[in-house]
Amino acid sequence: MARLRWPLCLLLVALVWFPSAAGAEAPLSLGELESRALEVHPVLKALRASVRGKEAALEQARAGLAPKLDLVLYGSKAKEPPKARVYDPLDKPVGYAVTGYEETYRAALALTQVLYSGGTLTYQVRAAEAAMEAARAEEERGREGVLFQLRSALYGVLRAKGRVQVASRVVELSERYLERVKAFYSVGMVPRAELLRAQVALSNAKVNLIRANGAVERAYAMLDRACGFVVPRDRELVVEAGDLAIPQGVDVQGIALRSRRELRSLDMYRRQALALAGAADGQGRPQLLFKGEAYRVGPDFFPSEKEDYLLSLTLQWRMLDFGEVRARADQARAQAEALLGRFGDMELQIRQEAVDAFERLKEARERLAAADVGLKQAEEDHRIAERRYDARVGTNLDVLDARVRLEQAMNDLVDARYDLLSAQAALRYALGEEGWGMVLRN
Repeated sequence: MARLRWPLCLLLVALVWFPSAAGAEAPLSLGELESRALEVHPVLKALRASVRGKEAALEQARAGLAPKLDLVLYGSKAKEPPKARVYDPLDKPVGYAVTGYEETYRAALALTQVLYSGGTLTYQVRAAEAAMEAARAEEERGREGVLFQLRSALYGVLRAKGRVQVASRVVELSERYLERVKAFYSVGMVPRAELLRAQVALSNAKVNLIRANGAVERAYAMLDRACGFVVPRDRELVVEAGDLAIPQGVDVQGIALRSRRELRSLDMYRRQALALAGAADGQGRPQLLFKGEAYRVGPDFFPSEKEDYLLSLTLQWRMLDFGEVRARADQARAQAEALLGRFGDMELQIRQEAVDAFERLKEARERLAAADVGLKQAEEDHRIAERRYDARVGTNLDVLDARVRLEQAMNDLVDARYDLLSAQAALRYALGEEGWGMVLRN
């Protein structure tokens, strides 16, 4: 036990003095954020509820084609039993006969079935099916939209953090340079103006760092909304920063047109409108209804004295409605025609979005390569400016200008990296998940 006492004490001290290391959280990956967002995001919950509503509407429409079975219980009480006058063979009244009960109860089992509806019920089912498919397409596109917003917001957070690192490095460079200028000033090698310039440069660098930290918090707030939940601030965010090599000559427009869910949604809504027009036309045709009923009547609560059945066929055909049915059908057809026009415009919009996203991706890749070269040149320029200043053959303005160019080059590289990832996310959204899979398979 004596041998184990010191190691245990050291472990307890480590847990007390370094709790963050003992309970460090694992990094939070993009995949984890996406999985949770797909589960809890309010927008997706609303879209899933809409799909369930359309599925219920389809069940209701299909039920209209099936027979209906009803149990009917009826009861009544009169002041006295109903009577009818009785006549003899010579048609002279001879008295009254009781024809019912003072208390009457009736129990019946009724079956009704629409035999012919002029196509109304069938078209209503088709309309409900189209509406359900449209809702499902909207849910799929909504899911793609949530993932796109999430990825864009995540890259925004990482971009803001990258700018914080740049600002921190500039503060370090400014502090180091200020110490050097102070040393020169203390021995009278530089005028006070150079010291003031170095102090102002450090103050500006600290202000930029404060702004960069504020930008991180704002970016996190955008990420919270994009995810649909509050993202933990104590977990590091990690993403795979690989570049996607899009094959040359790939038909991004054709891929987008085949995979984008908006086109399917509009097409389903157009079919729904045409089906509703057919249902409206059916209301102007004959309607044939069958009804069968088995019943019992008597003076007791559950009657048993008289038992009978009744079969009936009802034919109804509206001969005059002053154009109501025709107007309803014309309205639905006009809506279908309008949706067809929107379908054509949506195709052009999808083509534009696919081309725009593809070109932005190529541009982002080229800017990343240029920014990498620019940073190396700016670092060398800053190093030479400091060496020249130390050798007293350069001015502090040269150093400060070189540092500004270095800061800009570092920020340009940060922006270029996350512009590339954002461009990939935009192209993925423009093509749709199905289209993105086609590109990856190529």
